[in-house]
Amino acid sequence: MGLRIDPTSLSLTPDARVLLFTTALAMLTGVLFGLAPAFRSGRLDLCAALKGTAASVVGGIGRQRSLQALVIVQVGLSLVLLVGAGLFIRTLRQLKGLDAGFSRENVILFDIDFADRPEPAQWTALYRELLARLEALPDVRSSSLFNWGLLSGNFWTDSIIPEGYQAEPGENLECAGTAVGLRFFETFGMPVLSGRDFGVQDELRIAATNATAPRTAVINQAMVRRYFGEANPVGRRFHFAHKPETPYEIVGGVPDAKCRMLREAPPPTV
Repeated sequence: MGLRIDPTSLSLTPDARVLLFTTALAMLTGVLFGLAPAFRSGRLDLCAALKGTAASVVGGIGRQRSLQALVIVQVGLSLVLLVGAGLFIRTLRQLKGLDAGFSRENVILFDIDFADRPEPAQWTALYRELLARLEALPDVRSSSLFNWGLLSGNFWTDSIIPEGYQAEPGENLECAGTAVGLRFFETFGMPVLSGRDFGVQDELRIAATNATAPRTAVINQAMVRRYFGEANPVGRRFHFAHKPETPYEIVGGVPDAKCRMLREAPPPTV
């Protein structure tokens, strides 16, 4: 199977079609809203208005009240829009000031999708070549892969059971998780607090033919507190409730990071 990646570009230059459309829309709006006052002034009886007849006075008062009511409604709607916009801006500022647990500055995220799903060997070779090309760019410090993005709300959840842990009846053992590549924590500015980061040796474990060999995992501090308290979790093992035959060995711990929403406390995450 041959794979081809077509380069895509994002142009921010002004588009002539968009400019023509907005110009035409502005002219049409001006004409439509300018015709009504023009027609109204054309029907105005200047003689009756100058004579100050009772009918014209009554009609003038009625029109003035209608115009005043229209102005009041416009001012009220504008005030509602201004208050809503102010609250929205304040909310954005508060969210931007919250600590997400990872660096959001100078980080670019993008998705990769395929029309035809590649074979595993092609998949691995493609990702390695992609990372090599990205890291060869002048201003790129590091790059990595992951299947679900931070703050995307798409993390999977599963019950995790550490070796030797005695769960209480009905205890909730659900944790969040995501698969990441090498240099993931470096790319997102998350320091390794204990143990080590993922390395090439961990990829070799996955490719090993021995299915009983433990795979490696890095956990956040919420999961450390949840299962291990003050103890060092490095070297401890766990398994997923639905797949007890595949053990995982904890090789490192990282800070808590928001994985679903900024206002939500980070869940135990592997």
